[in-house]
Amino acid sequence: MMKFIPLLLLAVSSSTANKPGSSYYESMKELEALEEVLNNIEEELDADFTGAAAVCDPIKYLNPKVLTHPDTDCCANDMCGEGELCRSFNYALMCYAADYQPWILPQICNDELIPGHSCNGGGGPKRELTCQQLTELSLEIIDDSQTECLSNADCMLKCRLFRDFLACDEYNHFIGEFSALCPPING
Repeated sequence: MMKFIPLLLLAVSSSTANKPGSSYYESMKELEALEEVLNNIEEELDADFTGAAAVCDPIKYLNPKVLTHPDTDCCANDMCGEGELCRSFNYALMCYAADYQPWILPQICNDELIPGHSCNGGGGPKRELTCQQLTELSLEIIDDSQTECLSNADCMLKCRLFRDFLACDEYNHFIGEFSALCPPING
């Protein structure tokens, strides 16, 4: 679209009435202002595709079917684990890594539950079970051949204790069913 503006300006500038106060002169000023606005929009669009955070989705504008979809596990950001946000997948709301493609999977605007906007048909989302300290696990679990992680940092989202071994739960499919490892204690 920007390629046509200079041609339009060239066509208009070839007119003979290029003097202040003339309708042509005023039209030129308006076109120059329009070109500046279009340049700003183009810069903003470029920024959106270079990884800038997307604008959040207000929950009140979502289709109610999204809130009751079986895969919906959150309807507020504080319902998600550390480093996660409640993100819109268009058909459901799910806790997902905060820094993973924010321009494609926008977060929900509200951090806390909004009265009247419950998830999963009012049943509420799955909640994280009490986390497990790695130091409290047996060596059999840590050394198990199926164990693939020893901290949440080894995974995209969570390292979970699946009864006899530790494995990554990259999409939080097992939230509320199996405990995640606790974050390391610093200090």
